[in-house]
Amino acid sequence: MDDVVDLLDSLIRPLLRLIVLLVRGLWWAAHDWIFETICWGTGWLVLRIVTLGRWPTVGIAEPHKMGDADAMLIALLGLAVLVASGYWFWP
Repeated sequence: MDDVVDLLDSLIRPLLRLIVLLVRGLWWAAHDWIFETICWGTGWLVLRIVTLGRWPTVGIAEPHKMGDADAMLIALLGLAVLVASGYWFWP
């Protein structure tokens, strides 16, 4: 009986690890896409409107050309705008 349990454990454990690895990879990719694409774009647009086109100086598709702190600030502003607009406009 212990041999069967050991065999199943040796087969199932690597399969579960693979599934967890795939789920974590998909979660990371989705998070990265949402934060760097949607939040950055929203924050970039808001700041371009508020600063009358003066900041950020890079294009909307170029967050990698900003410093890390500035890019994070823009993305967090975009996230805040999205959350606030969802709070105010969601019925």
